[in-house]
Amino acid sequence: FHNVFMNESCGDYVHWNECASVLVEAAYIGHTMLRMPTIIRAMPPPLLEAIRDGMVIALSINNTVFNNHVNFPAMIQAGLWKHNLSENILFIEEALIHQEQWYAGDGTYTDGSFFHFDHYNSYVMHPMVVDLTAVCAEKDNPLGKRYDCLLKRMQRYGAVLERMVHPDGTYLVVGRSEHYRFGALQILSQLALQHHLPSSLETGKVRNVLTAVIKRFLDNPDNFLGEWLAVGVNGHQPSMMNPYGDTGALYLVSLGLLQLGLPATDPFWTDPAINCTQAQIWQEGKDVGLTLDEAYDGPVC
Repeated sequence: FHNVFMNESCGDYVHWNECASVLVEAAYIGHTMLRMPTIIRAMPPPLLEAIRDGMVIALSINNTVFNNHVNFPAMIQAGLWKHNLSENILFIEEALIHQEQWYAGDGTYTDGSFFHFDHYNSYVMHPMVVDLTAVCAEKDNPLGKRYDCLLKRMQRYGAVLERMVHPDGTYLVVGRSEHYRFGALQILSQLALQHHLPSSLETGKVRNVLTAVIKRFLDNPDNFLGEWLAVGVNGHQPSMMNPYGDTGALYLVSLGLLQLGLPATDPFWTDPAINCTQAQIWQEGKDVGLTLDEAYDGPVC
């Protein structure tokens, strides 16, 4: 944080007035501020002030379009609000209004006016919307009452997402931003971290799923170019980089590592391993008592 916000001689420093994708970078910093509050609160006042100033600059050049991007300025405000660095929540209110308008049913949001078959429900929409309402609940804001309803939607999407993972540790690669790799599984890692996995997903199964995907990634040396991540999903595949991507964006793969915040004694790590759903169906060849997969209609939040 010091290098990003205060050390101009460091390559990690962000020139907040010049960075084309500053809103996105600041949004993920805001999300980090929600996820590691103890560390943020221990920071010295000058660093907190620098964080606030940089984030406010990012908000001032807000170029949001009406799709999943509405969550980015909201997440910036949420990070500042949680740590009493700002009381402005206009973008939080707007994001929650729009996301509710875009709910398509069965745990899925459209990306603005249209549905896009990609992983942005997991990259952005569910984790950010749920965590926005968590801050609202913490601050006794009425929007916090939506938390449980929105969490149930994310749980449903998590159940669907688990079924997209194959027994060999591959997963459905579809839509834009494929170069975020297993960041596409963020919902599973967040539900595990926060102990909110749906009843249909055992912790041992989710651990197996995430571990298999991560191991497959780490076992392929072509996923790295020297000390940096290579562009691609499985090895160096430059053609899979979207025009808005850059080397820094590749590290959104870390969104699939949130479960590492759990202690070694957590049931996530100690419960017996269970094969992924697709392995249970296609490889085990027997009735393993799977919960029937059913759509979640749920209420308006």
